[in-house]
Amino acid sequence: MQVHILPLSLRTPKLTTPRSLLTTLGLRALSPGDPKPPNLAATFLISNFIFAYALLSTRGIKRHYNFDHNCSPREDVSKYGEAMVKEGKLDRKTLEMVKRWESAHANAVEGYSLFVGGVVSLPHSAKLGFDEGPGVKFD
Repeated sequence: MQVHILPLSLRTPKLTTPRSLLTTLGLRALSPGDPKPPNLAATFLISNFIFAYALLSTRGIKRHYNFDHNCSPREDVSKYGEAMVKEGKLDRKTLEMVKRWESAHANAVEGYSLFVGGVVSLPHSAKLGFDEGPGVKFD
């Protein structure tokens, strides 16, 4: 196998114009002069973290319906939610919604570590094979 180093004039052209915000976020196609797409791993990790740990958190919905007990937060829905349904302070449909919300939060938090492993290892998996980069050609 021979490796040929191409002259500078034949290499991939450098980015001459700055990327727009939509292109950086991956919402628009790259222009022909862009050497490679942006690495969005940090964007995916941060947005999934906020989704799993903040938006799907059951703390706000339980505080809204007044059965958030900090002394035993894992038992709020099963223990205090059922008691509120029996007392008539909360209907069964709302309690079932809070249970599904809590399950979605648990699923997102449990799957986050697998998601992080996949996103972090993906850029390194391309380095394992022989890949022609800018200025290098394999025969």
